[in-house]
Amino acid sequence: MTNGVTKSAVFAMAVVVSMAQAVAASSPNRDAGLINDANLISRELAKVVSDPGESGNGLLPVGATVESHSWDRGVLRLNIALPAGAANWQTSDIDVLHITHEFTDAFMEREDFRGVDVRVRDSHARAFQPIGTFVEQKAVTSNEVPTISPAETQATAISIAQFAAAPASVRSGPTANSPTQPSGALSGVVIYCAAGHGWTADTNQWILQRSAELEGMNEDYGNIDQLNYFVHYAFNAGATVVPFRPVGYQNIEIVIDNADAEVAYTGTWSANNSNAKYYGQNSSQRYHFASANPSETAVARYSANITTTGFYPVYCFTIAGTNRVPQTYRVKHSGGIGEVVIDHRETGNGWIWLGEYHLIAGEDAYVEISNASSVAGVVVADAMRWGNGIGDTIATSLNTVSGYPRNEECARYWAASELGDKANGFSAASIWDSAGSDQSDNVSTASRWAREMNQVPAGGVLQDRWKRAYLEFHTNAFNGAARGTVALENVTSPTTNQNAFATFISDEVEDDMILATTTDNPYEHVWADRAGSVLAGSYGAIGTTGNSNEFDATLLEVAFHDSPIDAQLLRDARVRAAAARASVQGLIRFLNSLPSSPVPLVFPPDRPQAMQVSDLGDGSVLLDWELPVIGEIKGGTPDDYVVYSSTNGFGFAIETVIAGGGGTPATTATIGGIPREKTIYYRVAARNEGGESLTSSTVAVRRPPTGQADILVVNGFDRLRRQQNPVTLFTQPPNVAGLAPERPLWRQINSFDYVHEFGEAIAAADRGFDSCENEAVEQALVTLDDYEIVMWNSGAESIEDSTLSSDEQTALTDYLDAAGGLFISGSDLGFDLIDQGNGAVFADTRLAITFVSDDAGTFNVNTSPGGIFSALGSFDFDPAAGARYEVYEPDVFGTSLGGEAALSYSGGGVAGVQRNSPTYRTVTFGFPFETISSASDRSDVMAEVIAFLDGATASVLFDADSDGDVDLTDYQVMNACLAGPTIVFPEGNFCLNSDGDGNRTIDLQDFHLFQQHFTGSMP
Repeated sequence: MTNGVTKSAVFAMAVVVSMAQAVAASSPNRDAGLINDANLISRELAKVVSDPGESGNGLLPVGATVESHSWDRGVLRLNIALPAGAANWQTSDIDVLHITHEFTDAFMEREDFRGVDVRVRDSHARAFQPIGTFVEQKAVTSNEVPTISPAETQATAISIAQFAAAPASVRSGPTANSPTQPSGALSGVVIYCAAGHGWTADTNQWILQRSAELEGMNEDYGNIDQLNYFVHYAFNAGATVVPFRPVGYQNIEIVIDNADAEVAYTGTWSANNSNAKYYGQNSSQRYHFASANPSETAVARYSANITTTGFYPVYCFTIAGTNRVPQTYRVKHSGGIGEVVIDHRETGNGWIWLGEYHLIAGEDAYVEISNASSVAGVVVADAMRWGNGIGDTIATSLNTVSGYPRNEECARYWAASELGDKANGFSAASIWDSAGSDQSDNVSTASRWAREMNQVPAGGVLQDRWKRAYLEFHTNAFNGAARGTVALENVTSPTTNQNAFATFISDEVEDDMILATTTDNPYEHVWADRAGSVLAGSYGAIGTTGNSNEFDATLLEVAFHDSPIDAQLLRDARVRAAAARASVQGLIRFLNSLPSSPVPLVFPPDRPQAMQVSDLGDGSVLLDWELPVIGEIKGGTPDDYVVYSSTNGFGFAIETVIAGGGGTPATTATIGGIPREKTIYYRVAARNEGGESLTSSTVAVRRPPTGQADILVVNGFDRLRRQQNPVTLFTQPPNVAGLAPERPLWRQINSFDYVHEFGEAIAAADRGFDSCENEAVEQALVTLDDYEIVMWNSGAESIEDSTLSSDEQTALTDYLDAAGGLFISGSDLGFDLIDQGNGAVFADTRLAITFVSDDAGTFNVNTSPGGIFSALGSFDFDPAAGARYEVYEPDVFGTSLGGEAALSYSGGGVAGVQRNSPTYRTVTFGFPFETISSASDRSDVMAEVIAFLDGATASVLFDADSDGDVDLTDYQVMNACLAGPTIVFPEGNFCLNSDGDGNRTIDLQDFHLFQQHFTGSMP
């Protein structure tokens, strides 16, 4: 299916798929397999009866029997009769899951298998009931519906009058400004999303709900990592995003309530003192409200004291109600002010994600709530949050807290903390404390909280189904051999369109990943093609018992984490990102298929490629890029491009928009008024009706004090592989201490913005520079000869992605031979070029390095006596001291002809090599320059690099001693090398300075040319 498929065609395809599955499932001769089925069922029943559940007894009572079983379109229907002694038997959500999984495992590998429907009858009942009806539920306490106070009614009336006098233009869904929320296919849609499992209290300790470390990963952590990728893609497609485990990896927590001193109100605001629901403990000022107005007349500003620079998720907490409006939030960050609009007629009563922003310690950081809106009513100021914090909710079964970051805990504690401990009016029994244990509570906490936050439209839950959806992320486990993607359907209480939703999501992820791994082949393995895309069972997380069918819901099992092959894929950041993008595309397909849906079948585009920026010398700079990849996997065609700029490299604001005007937009932008001696960072995103891409790599430019920039910084670090993953080391509790699963955390692996470290250091030397991605060099879009110095960042690039391609080596060779200066750094340069044979000649003849070892075993570096850094002290690239990322295997070098050791590792071995040839100069590091921990050390190192490379000069033909003329000394070299036409000298040999005709031999022809260039006197 492509982006151009019509709504009716998509719906028809879904029907055909469902019919085909039904035919395939009913076609086998079931009678022939009844005996085998009965044997398998009997075996699994014995396990279920003996395996202890939450009560400590068996998952089913002893004496339970399978009275009958049958197949219905691939779903196994089991009717289980309980013994007379279990008349009042009850179970829990988590035990129901275990029972379902036990019977599912027996038939998982059958091609036509689509799930298990377990029904139970006790001795009092005549009919079999879905097993979910036996789940014990706590009595639900009063859950008061938000009421509109007389003061709010009056404020609403004032707003209506203001809008009648000055009608506002209609504004639907979230809007974009600065690098926050774009509009897109999912504008006006609320996506409730969750990550399964997480740290949970058991009867005697905190546990992870899945195997703590299996095939190098842990599902509890993998789920939250997947959610973090997903929210960015959904946000960029225009959705209002509501996650039920905190997203972002910021453990600092700042929460400001409406009555706190950090809130400043301008214009007319009133305090609500009667609503049953509100955040905080100040009952006299439960929240503030103001009349919505077509133009801004009132603002509430929440100011946060940021003490640690970093990236922070930002959330709003606003009580929903029928008189609410699309409400504008302005987020001040280090790059400017972003804007997000949340329609609180659709959602509220919990934390809504406003995006992730870079904040600098000591600088202004605030969120403003404006009363300007497109609809009459009231705006509400309740609470704002920056960061997530550390879990501080005491578990039900243990009088302790987990001590882990909130995002690593299960959703049950996020709800208990934020709705129970810190808010008022919310029912524990109906949201986070509905069952007997915390683990069982967690099964449906996110779904129940989504129901609490979702506002049912006029006409009931079946109206406007396209405006809301619930998606939960997990990974699967079976026998270590099963692979692939599947989405879940609740067999007894599905939401209205649950099967279609599950089918769209599962098929989109599977189809995209298969297409990627069989065509582009960017990953380690081909994605598995499962026979069925939907699995039915008693899954409380997505059943109507929890969500009241207020929205459609499914749970995506991305792949099987107990499969060694799938686990390697799941530990790949690129796979996680691709699965998130495909999930958003599946959501767009599904919502587009619903009745009366305005959601367009258009996918956001992919990011622009081959970025470059250059100083034009006249006060302006030129940005240039190549089209993003377009197609089924990557996304749609761009309608325009957004150029973002920054003065710090991390916080960005819109610089300009390159519009297509109905045609193909240009892929260049000229920006004027650029001052000298100021570093400016740029990145570009592509946009269309589907939304906005993630941004390009960051490039930067700095105009020098005089003249034009003559240094080029090249970002050659594209690698995103599981071998780069950071690990999370468990130190407690004892049952997991010492385990260290990998985490595919994109920003900690490769943030594609390391021009920042180069730019800072070059600026400290008061020099100007341009920058580009290495693809721009590889595709000959940049002319290296325009620069006196090239600085090439190879980072942690390695053999899979090539530290230097053959085209790049050729370009650098030509550049150096024309009197260039090259600084190149990376942790696998020697390993790839020399040990793996992907550039040994270039490494030997141009960089003058040999390969000694793939791992120095240390982060500490010393300067070498006589080298260009000899005046400096030792330094490190230790992540514990502030390095941007961990270098796992820094190369240990030796030197070849012409090379000199410039740096050494504290444990021994050469860390850096300098070469001063007659024509060019090079400096090569066996670790990435950007990982030097201290900014001052980076600046000191860079100053020496620039001073050395500035000495590279164009050679004079036959000037062997590089003194600028051809004299007696050069004649002696010519005479010594004069070996005749039979001897061909290897590239890089010193005698080639006397090769006048370029045939790599030194013969009589060269001697005659030498005589013509001779400027001295012959002996």
